Amino acid sequence: PLDLQLFMLQPKQKGKKGTPKGTTKAATNADPLQQLIHLVYERTGYPAKQTPLTTTALRKTSPEVSPEACPVQPMPLIPVYLQSHLQSCSASASRPTPQRADGSETVTITIGTQNKTIQTVTAGVIIQQLGLLEHFLPRQGRYNTTEYKIQWRDFTSGAPIVSGLQSDQLDIGILGDYPLLLSGVSPADAPSPVAKTRLVSFVASNPDGAGNTVIVPNCSSLTSLDDLRSRVIAVPFASAAHGMIMRTLARADLLPEVTLTSIENLNIHRLTPRNNQADGYAYFAPLHDIASHKGQFRRLEGDMEQLPTFHGIVVREDFAEAHPEIVVAYLKALIAAQYWYETTPSALLLVSNWVNLAPDIVAKTLAYQHSDATGLFFPDTTIRTDWVEEHVRQLSTISGNEALGDINLSTWIQPELLGAALASM
Repeated sequence: PLDLQLFMLQPKQKGKKGTPKGTTKAATNADPLQQLIHLVYERTGYPAKQTPLTTTALRKTSPEVSPEACPVQPMPLIPVYLQSHLQSCSASASRPTPQRADGSETVTITIGTQNKTIQTVTAGVIIQQLGLLEHFLPRQGRYNTTEYKIQWRDFTSGAPIVSGLQSDQLDIGILGDYPLLLSGVSPADAPSPVAKTRLVSFVASNPDGAGNTVIVPNCSSLTSLDDLRSRVIAVPFASAAHGMIMRTLARADLLPEVTLTSIENLNIHRLTPRNNQADGYAYFAPLHDIASHKGQFRRLEGDMEQLPTFHGIVVREDFAEAHPEIVVAYLKALIAAQYWYETTPSALLLVSNWVNLAPDIVAKTLAYQHSDATGLFFPDTTIRTDWVEEHVRQLSTISGNEALGDINLSTWIQPELLGAALASM
């Protein structure tokens, strides 16, 4: 009995030639339960301290298995841990390769994720680990001979994902609210026109806007927002936290009086109160919880946010127009991943293992119904156009962000693909 949902995939065997190499005849003829037991013994090799598993005992735990199909097997006393290894295909290019001689096509799908940003795990690491995108990819019609190659690229913040989308290096990107908007405009210093994007779904949201904050060392004299005058705050530029701190300081008439410096490749495990990089750090969840958990930092008091915060899925426009069925398949995988996270008792521990963060940090960041922790973000695919509009309205009044007001939200937001995914689930 394992505390997780366990599945075993069997090769379809045809005659004597279908027997996998190295598999004994007894293991091949056994039912799936016996094949699994045989595999455990074969791979773990525990020769000592074994106790027999009687047919009676096995029948008590699995009454539908007949005695004839269950020969007596020794069982190890020490626990056996099984781990699945799911691999995704990869490629170096983001665009489809030319057709092969047989007329079939290889389509490469390159996805930019932020796996350490826990609120986005249902759009990235869960889909990847469970192989959900492979499951939903179209296989019929014009895709009946298509070979797919999936490349996952993980980043620590949204800026490189925006750059990857606009330079045709990424097809799909998972972004927080501010970088999500930046993907819809061309940078003023761009040497050539950049690729256009479309917002196709939300991933997670926080209606209270508490997903971003400012942290300071415990020994700091800073206690409130007003104390930031003439101070230096480090922030990942072009991130959701960057959008938050600009709006917050502008609302308090403090933006010209605070120096914002860029955090490059911040490693939370190396962040200490003695590194003197800045007086404080503006960051998005879950960094502030990680820092507080280590006991070296605290949140700065004050209202840092008055807008709902959210993360969403942005797709390159030309990719969505060329392969709308693939975008729908990805959104179906997202819906399935959110259902899995919300209903699977072992999901929290598995996600914790995949992202290498403590389970309580995961539960505090993304709401999980099997935990007592109150999550900051809630899994939700519904696009809240009114939230997007208000972010644009406030940010476009801040120097350097005027171009956000030029986004035609009626065409940039494309909810039809999400509607198609939901209708077919």
